[in-house]
Amino acid sequence: MNKTNIYKLAQAAPLLSTLAKERSFSQAAEKLGISQSAVSHRINLLEETIGYPLVQRTTRKFELTDFGQILTRACQEGMDRFEQAFKELESYSNQGITRLSVSSSVAMKWLVPHMGNAKKHGVELVLDVNESTANLENSTVSAAIRFGQGPYPGLHAVKLTKAQMIPVVSPLYQGEGLNSPKAIILTDCTAEQDGLDFSWQSYGVSPEDTLTFERTDLVLQAAISGMGIGLGRTLLVERDIELGFLKPAGVAKTLDAAYWLVCSHGFAKTQRFEKLKSWLLNEMS
Repeated sequence: MNKTNIYKLAQAAPLLSTLAKERSFSQAAEKLGISQSAVSHRINLLEETIGYPLVQRTTRKFELTDFGQILTRACQEGMDRFEQAFKELESYSNQGITRLSVSSSVAMKWLVPHMGNAKKHGVELVLDVNESTANLENSTVSAAIRFGQGPYPGLHAVKLTKAQMIPVVSPLYQGEGLNSPKAIILTDCTAEQDGLDFSWQSYGVSPEDTLTFERTDLVLQAAISGMGIGLGRTLLVERDIELGFLKPAGVAKTLDAAYWLVCSHGFAKTQRFEKLKSWLLNEMS
């Protein structure tokens, strides 16, 4: 096939992609905003140009030929890539909504209670709550808050605040204190295995009775309910301590890890990033 025919096929990609999805000349015409006869005419011209039949027509329906299936599949892949590309372009815009990836713990225990102030600072947020690490180079997610030691190669990273860990307990808790072997200890199996020194081992605690959870926010909610003594960290326990739901049950210890705002280098150049960064730094100060 010569280059002229390839260019004509590329121009017809939206038509072929829509036709393959709708499986109907009339519905494809409606989607594209043209007449049904125009769809049929363009398909005829394309078949004449490339020399292959693309559809088998009957009085009530049509079927894609083997040639048609090959070409429409390629067209659909191309259109899907264009849609993804436009989503990525939108993420670099100075206007609009910023999609922020956060863990459930950061979302529920800190970010959601502070989101009421975001719009006052010109920040429009949609949260992408996920325990896995978002791919910021090929995603609709604009930025992420990560807890770690940093830096993050290939990404723009700004340290938001340092972190401490501290044992906390509810006033409702009726069990033994932290130094007692009979204390009921709440453990976060995920956080204690991430290599960031967030662990009860730092307190020399070897409890006989433990309750294990997979997320920090679940540990803290269990602590609020009076089920035992939990280990929390900066941002996640401050509000509950302030409101009297929790109280310190031991000394605070500084962690090497911190909270970071990370994003692609492209998004870091936008006004949306500057507004988001300024707002987060202000809220965490």
